[in-house]
Amino acid sequence: EDLYRRASIYWHAAGWGIDPEQKPAEVEHFGITIAEAMGRGAVPVVLDAGGMPEVVEDGVSGMVWDSLDGLGAKTRELAADPRLRERMAAAARERSLRFSRPEFARRIVAVARPYVEQLAAVG
Repeated sequence: EDLYRRASIYWHAAGWGIDPEQKPAEVEHFGITIAEAMGRGAVPVVLDAGGMPEVVEDGVSGMVWDSLDGLGAKTRELAADPRLRERMAAAARERSLRFSRPEFARRIVAVARPYVEQLAAVG
């Protein structure tokens, strides 16, 4: 947690160089560490693969890359522009709330409630 708080930028490259057709499990994952970093204000720069682009809104709450040149360019852009970094860090913190335990519980209850009520009415 301390490293996340001290970081300005969080790189995530799980799945880089992996053929998603051959090894989909190594690419298709959620990436909770991304949400954890976002919640502490680190701007994520993530590989455009698996679930990562669903966590990060490219250009809003972080950046998405698909080549090492892209990773470098986006990192340099963030490093050179403190206001952009601060704006994205704030958006990243806000976006991370979507993946919090209370939000997860709220969504599970919302999905399950109709079924539970239906069972209760039958029982």
